[in-house]
Amino acid sequence: MAETTKTAGGENPLFSMTGYGEAERAIGPYRVTVSVRAVNSRFLDCRFKAPAMLGHLEPQARKLVQRHVLRGKVDLNIQLQADDTAAEQLVQVNIALARGYLRAFLRLQRELGLAAGDIPLSLLVSQRDVLLNSPEPETLREEAANYLAVIEQALQALRTMQAAEGESLKADLLARIGQLEELLAAIAEQVEPLPAAIRDRLLARMEKLLAGTEMADDSRLYQEAALQAEKADVTEEMVRFRSHCQQFRQTITMQAGARGKKLDFIIQELLRETNTIGSKASCLPVAGTVIQIKNELEKLREQVQNIA
Repeated sequence: MAETTKTAGGENPLFSMTGYGEAERAIGPYRVTVSVRAVNSRFLDCRFKAPAMLGHLEPQARKLVQRHVLRGKVDLNIQLQADDTAAEQLVQVNIALARGYLRAFLRLQRELGLAAGDIPLSLLVSQRDVLLNSPEPETLREEAANYLAVIEQALQALRTMQAAEGESLKADLLARIGQLEELLAAIAEQVEPLPAAIRDRLLARMEKLLAGTEMADDSRLYQEAALQAEKADVTEEMVRFRSHCQQFRQTITMQAGARGKKLDFIIQELLRETNTIGSKASCLPVAGTVIQIKNELEKLREQVQNIA
């Protein structure tokens, strides 16, 4: 689980999934550069790239990524550059292995009946592992903590950028939630006269149908009109819509850990209530406002895809 720190106002910071971090340090004869790049992804996916002699660091590096990053595709890259003054110190000669190759070549000379002669030095040094240009394994193990410290520093830089982008996202998301609440308030005004209008419209139709005949039971007509008006009532949907907005706001500001998936689910519920309101309160002003709400929800969903 990635670590989070509350802001001065007691809120949990919101993190973007995208970001970049880099750190450098001199370790032994090398200048070590660690870069970490993160982009959007449904889950945490880490790719580790480093010189072969640092391959043993991968398990610990992945654990560090998991500590810092909530969700996203992370590329961690380690590059080494040897200092000119220390480069020659890196070249190691495996004398025992060179002697072994020399004995093998001399034996081949004898067995194949080839003319005797000195085995060229170029042939010996071209053999694998006779010349090595990396530190001894013991040295690498001793310096592992230093390499991991550089990785940690790069991840902290990544986290700082993700937090900065997250704060910008938070401001935009809260503004859009406020806009949705204003649009819902507009719908509340638009649907207020609907029950009476539905009742009057239904009674007018019935009177027209029964023109010239004896009127049916007035009480039955009013009951039917009231039933139709009740079916068009969207009070419950608006109450749930406001509740979802409050939950969305609270998730952004107060909840810790990964929040992108939960926010996406809340948007789905907001869209569900919006569709129900549009189908029940079928009048032109409400239909126009419902379209506005759907547009805002789509923009909201696009922004939420960037949140860890």
